[in-house]
Parts: sequence; structure tokens; C-alpha cells
Amino acid sequence: MKYILEIYHKEECIEQRNMEDMLFRPNAGEQIYIDFENRFYSDEYGNWWIVKKVKHLIFSNDLGINMLQLFCEPDPDEGE
Repeated sequence: MKYILEIYHKEECIEQRNMEDMLFRPNAGEQIYIDFENRFYSDEYGNWWIVKKVKHLIFSNDLGINMLQLFCEPDPDEGE
């Protein structure tokens, strides 16, 4: 099984990671720390984000893919 994690901000995918196992599944309202591959987001917004919405996409067994989409906003309490 292949797992894909996507982080969205303002309806745009800003980070995508392929994983062997989905180690966590945060709920809406939870705070997460993201070490972005594109440093722009860390520099601009910081590394602490709040999950606003979660979507699980489960595809057919033929594809062997599960996707977790997190729609997030920077955490204003964790200012730079």
C-alpha cells in the first residue's frame, strides 16, 4: 500500500509526501509541526499549523493508494 500526505493552504497543495505507512492522522482543530521541503513556507508562515479540514481518499485495491489531505492555516499563536 502506498500512502500520500498532502498539505493544503488556501486551496493549493503546498507539500506532498509519499510514505510507506501513514504514521498519523490528525483531526480538524489539531496543531501540527511541518518541516517543509520548500523553505519558503517555513520562512513566511512558520512550522506550526492548525488543521482546518481533513479528507481521506481511498482508491481501489488495484491502485493500492490511500491519500490524506490536510487543509491547514498557519498557527497565529506560534508567531515567528
